[in-house]
Amino acid sequence: MTSTLKTLKTVVVACALAAVVNVAAADALAQPFAVVTVSNTTNGTVYYQFQWGNEGWYRYSLLSNNHRVHYHNLDANSNVPVPYITFNNGAGGDRNYNLLWFGSWAANYSTGRLYEFAWTGRTLDLYAKQPADEVRPFR
Repeated sequence: MTSTLKTLKTVVVACALAAVVNVAAADALAQPFAVVTVSNTTNGTVYYQFQWGNEGWYRYSLLSNNHRVHYHNLDANSNVPVPYITFNNGAGGDRNYNLLWFGSWAANYSTGRLYEFAWTGRTLDLYAKQPADEVRPFR
């Protein structure tokens, strides 16, 4: 009977430890993001570069009527490096912007602050689809 109680205690302790480890792992995955969504409403492919702060530029091509979600983990103070975008405006010049972002627990099209590429005459530009002062609760 004593060995059965020891075995039972060992099993209970092991299950409790496993539960604590699983909760800690779930908390580690539940980290909020800064999210930016870039959409291409033009009839052609748009080529651009994107970076968070000074973490390095990444090149992207975005097909017509498609979007790309850019996201970055928030730090403990809900801060993130500034997102930047640069692209050729199609008229011989470059456009460079600092972007705003929305905070979210998920990084997808609907949780990001939306920007759209569009042509105005012969010039390609990027347009914010929400006002700069719009604030959203975390989703």
